[in-house]
Amino acid sequence: SVGKYPYDGDNYLEQGVLAARLRALLGERYPVLLANMRTVSPLTSAGGLWFITGNRPHEGGVEAGAVVIDPRANALRVWLLNAGQAEEFIDPPAAVVPWPKDVQTMIGNQRRSGQ
Repeated sequence: SVGKYPYDGDNYLEQGVLAARLRALLGERYPVLLANMRTVSPLTSAGGLWFITGNRPHEGGVEAGAVVIDPRANALRVWLLNAGQAEEFIDPPAAVVPWPKDVQTMIGNQRRSGQ
C-alpha cells in the first residue's frame, strides 16, 4: 500500500491487519483517528519506516493524526491530536519507533498553530 491513499480501494486504516491493530491499540480513540485522517498523505516510506499523516477537514491544528509503522520491529506508533490535546500510543509498549522527519515537521506545525 506504500504510495496509496487509504481511501483508494483497499482502505488499510479501516480494514485488514493494520486496522485491527489500530483498533486494539487505540480502543475508544480509534474513531477519532479515523475522523482525523480524512485529509491524508499517501502511505510513505522513509528510512525503513512507513507513515501516514492527516487532519480532520477544516480543523487542522486542533484535530490531526499520524501513524508510523516499523515493519522490521513489527511496531506501531500513533500520534493523535484531539480537541487540541496530543496523545501518543505505541505497540508493543516497549517499542522505540522514531518519528520520520515529515512526521516531526507535521507535529511541530500542529503545536505551533495551537499556541
